[in-house]
Amino acid sequence: MKKLVMFCLAACLCLACLTGCQQTTTTPAQDYSAEEILEAVRQAYGDDYLPSAAMDEEYLTNVVGLNLEDVEEFAGEMCMISTQPDRVLVLKAVEGKGADVETVLNDVLSSIQAEAGFYPMNAAKANAAKVLRNGDYVCLLLVGAMDETSQTEEEAAAFAEEQVQIGVNAVNALFE
Repeated sequence: MKKLVMFCLAACLCLACLTGCQQTTTTPAQDYSAEEILEAVRQAYGDDYLPSAAMDEEYLTNVVGLNLEDVEEFAGEMCMISTQPDRVLVLKAVEGKGADVETVLNDVLSSIQAEAGFYPMNAAKANAAKVLRNGDYVCLLLVGAMDETSQTEEEAAAFAEEQVQIGVNAVNALFE
């Protein structure tokens, strides 16, 4: 039985690796504010939503590396504690700039994932993070409940994937 469970977890992990960390949706965009999308993510997680410090324009330009001329509006939050990776960033790009903004956020996500080795307890969560795009709306989702039960890397990866999927579902539901 234990081998069957491990096989299933390994299969899920392999499937997750094959799907990549990027999800792009091409459905015509609804008209939401960045704050409305962020609020939908907050609501989806409830008490498991950890970010509490607002991101500002300085953070977007100096840390994320965005050209603010490409951004119509944004809303984002991150954890104040540097050892906690959780962050959600929602950007409404200037019309036609969604792909450019998505590229920047994918670069940021790649950096976060590369640095996850400094805090191994965050590796599964960082590796499960997603960048979503729907037209000119782009979101970075590195969020979810704290994992206090996983005993193996495979279990931690599966838990992190499930947690990030909550945010993915919340964002995608707005654009269906």
